[in-house]
Amino acid sequence: MRWQAVWIYFCMVTVFGGSCTAAEEWKPYRYPKDGFVVEFPSAPKPEDALGDTRKILRFRQYWVDGSEVAFGVGAALYRHNVMTSVSSDQALRSAIEGAGSAMGCSIRSEREVTLAGTMAREVVFDRCERAGMVAKQRFYVVGDWLYQAMVLGTIPDLETAPNVKRFLESFGLIAE
Repeated sequence: MRWQAVWIYFCMVTVFGGSCTAAEEWKPYRYPKDGFVVEFPSAPKPEDALGDTRKILRFRQYWVDGSEVAFGVGAALYRHNVMTSVSSDQALRSAIEGAGSAMGCSIRSEREVTLAGTMAREVVFDRCERAGMVAKQRFYVVGDWLYQAMVLGTIPDLETAPNVKRFLESFGLIAE
């Protein structure tokens, strides 16, 4: 539950200024209404998240909370005029900076990634003052959607852990 609170806080601020258990059974989970598929180690808990309704039409989170690692996806559908008022790069930069600021984290590394030709970034955050953790996150801008696939944890070398890679690389886009 602690990770869920961290995730919600983390996601809320990113929106434009605003090791797992031994019983893992990784499998893909599809969310056509939110346009994505991703593998989780167990069934995630979907939740509607709060957001600025002047900017966001829909904001949903999917979350699996382990003892030392948590896996989550945030899917935010923005009003069209919000996403067309900035470039994809500006939207990504705003989300990345907001995420780091929300948790009091420093960016350790950042690199471009691709997903079906979309603009995306992978970021490793560390020295997160408010949660004492490391986070590895991928941010995707796809039309009016902002997706955040994230792993939060306290394990050493989280960013190179095989299940972290598996989770982040399993994220894909699907049609409704």
